[in-house]
Amino acid sequence: MVALRALYATILLLALNLFPAFAGPAFALSLPPGFVSEIVVPNLSSPTTIAFAPDGRMFIGQKDGRVRIFQNGALSSTDFVDLSSQVNNYWDRGLLGLAIHPNFPAQPYVYLLFTYDPPGTTDNGSGARVSRLIRLTADSATNYATAVTNSAVVLLGANSQLANIGNPLSNDGPPSCENINGFTGYVPDCLPADSPSHTIGTLIFGLDGSLFVSNGDGAHFNYTDVRALRSLEIDSLAGKILRIDPLTGQGYPDNPFYDGNGMSNRSKVYDLGLRNPFRITIHPSTGIPYIGDVGYNTWEEINTGRGVNFGWPCYEGDNSGSAQQPGYATNGATAARCSQLYGQGSGAVAQPAYAYSHSGLGASIQAGAFYTGTAYPSQYRGALFYEDYNRDWIKYVTFDATGQGTSFDFALDVSPTGGPVQLLSGPDTNLHYVVYNTGTNTSEVRRIRYQSATNTPPVAKATATPTSGLPPLNVTFSSNGSSDPDGDSLTFLWNFSDGGTSTLANPSHVYGTNGTFTATLTVTDSRNASSTDQVLITVGNSRPTATILAPATGTKYNIGDVITFQGQGTDPEQGQLTGASLAWEVILHHNEHVHFNLFNATGNSGSFIATDHGDNTWLELCLTATDNGGLSDSRCISLLPNTTTLTFKTKPGGLGIIYNGSLQTTPFSITAPVGASREISAPLTQGSRTFKSWSDDGASTHSIQVGPQPITYTATYAGKR
Repeated sequence: MVALRALYATILLLALNLFPAFAGPAFALSLPPGFVSEIVVPNLSSPTTIAFAPDGRMFIGQKDGRVRIFQNGALSSTDFVDLSSQVNNYWDRGLLGLAIHPNFPAQPYVYLLFTYDPPGTTDNGSGARVSRLIRLTADSATNYATAVTNSAVVLLGANSQLANIGNPLSNDGPPSCENINGFTGYVPDCLPADSPSHTIGTLIFGLDGSLFVSNGDGAHFNYTDVRALRSLEIDSLAGKILRIDPLTGQGYPDNPFYDGNGMSNRSKVYDLGLRNPFRITIHPSTGIPYIGDVGYNTWEEINTGRGVNFGWPCYEGDNSGSAQQPGYATNGATAARCSQLYGQGSGAVAQPAYAYSHSGLGASIQAGAFYTGTAYPSQYRGALFYEDYNRDWIKYVTFDATGQGTSFDFALDVSPTGGPVQLLSGPDTNLHYVVYNTGTNTSEVRRIRYQSATNTPPVAKATATPTSGLPPLNVTFSSNGSSDPDGDSLTFLWNFSDGGTSTLANPSHVYGTNGTFTATLTVTDSRNASSTDQVLITVGNSRPTATILAPATGTKYNIGDVITFQGQGTDPEQGQLTGASLAWEVILHHNEHVHFNLFNATGNSGSFIATDHGDNTWLELCLTATDNGGLSDSRCISLLPNTTTLTFKTKPGGLGIIYNGSLQTTPFSITAPVGASREISAPLTQGSRTFKSWSDDGASTHSIQVGPQPITYTATYAGKR
């Protein structure tokens, strides 16, 4: 799903011990005066993507492969479709793209883009995989609320099969979809996903009814990976923006590289040379895609163009244009291909329209939406809104006559415990964004609405105690935490959704019948601006309790260690919960962001291996206990890596060393997890100096193992400056 970065920053080691049912945001969201952020759909689990049907229904894609529909203020009780048996829900993989045909329901098609577990692979396995785009037909007999059984048509990825996977048991094997299974060169209609990240991304319709698809390079993020070079090759579908016919899956004759065969890979390619174009959007007048390309170690890019090469992995856009990427420029396995591209001059690649550094700004860009409505003030109209999952903000950028962008702040801290994973305009022209939070049923879809230029709306916060139990259930509601930025006086209106209401700030209410009730708090200031919050109350069932018995929070580990766990769930009505009622998840914290589904299991106990995912990481082990009525409780503990210090020097000092793809000036030190493998590279020449040797006798580019003791690596150069 979201890209992996190497932004060296301080990690906030906070382990969340309890994830209750939705009880209002506990975060400091900041918006410009006059704007308010409201919850549209609460209590979601792992939503990654949404799309609006022409009739206003919201289709919600979950990472695990389920698709749900939100209509008239409620989620449907039946899934539109459940593809969890096909979707590889590991790490950043999953169901990430969703689109509805513009002529829906006359053309009742729903499009889903996901990383695929072909028959013969381990369900949600960690090894290399492939991806697919399918089209489903919505069933008129259910008012298009469910998919017709067996209606799936594969539009991309017909050859995304087990036989074309490089190594389904490892991320470090030979490339998928290339020189395999009798094919010479790149396998047609095969989308590689060798890495746990950098897979598929966005589905979006163009102005002319064509369907745009974004696909990452499928290469690894922890080292210079030769597989990333396929982003530059037109005959590979990796690292590309694709444009296809939504009915046939073929490339269009007016595509930039069309070769006369609409089914060939190159005929489908629209842009190339991309790393992880997770989220893209379409310009509302030109129809050209604007691409948020998630960067490597230093830069995030907004790219745009038709039939252009953005240069990854040999180039990475920065705030002055396109810069050579040092890790790929000097690595023995990739340098020749990059030199070939460099020899064509800087004009061979397109420069970013806008780029920003990881230095305190963010590290996971997503292109959101051009604002085309009239509800927002004039300075926002026509601007491109974009977001960063890593730093949890939304900004907007305007472009000058030359196409270069200038960015402006808009919203900070937009999600409670996770980050935004998609932003788009809703039918009401207001911006909507998908929040992927940590915990079960804590994610949500939010809307940003503008109310007044002179009055900032209040902030509503609703909580309740208890949130579940048997009738008659006496619930105490609280608006504590609600406030008004302008200091205006507030009035309160509670709607308990069973016919009862209250204007008290902190009322009590008795629920007499079984059911699930969404209590809504509306807070209104003295100048009539308002905002809402919600809390879910379940009557007729009591919430279970989850307990992690082992390991203890704060347990230390080395990369490669086997970590065993044990827990239990207790329910007031059912007693001890077992089997699938107990769900475990390992969450990876990396710098300022999280990656979900590193490991999943069910039952009272099990074990997993602590895998490597770069520096500045730690693990969170969570247990969710769910009863027969669907109520759940989660507990999480933090697991911390043993670390050591790596120091890098050169003789003479002040020269450059490439550590895991990032060029740094010596001397410098890195804190790395014990047991990890890291790639270090000394450029063969620096000025008039020539590389002579490493202190560990390794080649100019080689891998090192991080041991428990601090160590210094020195690269010696001969010659003079």
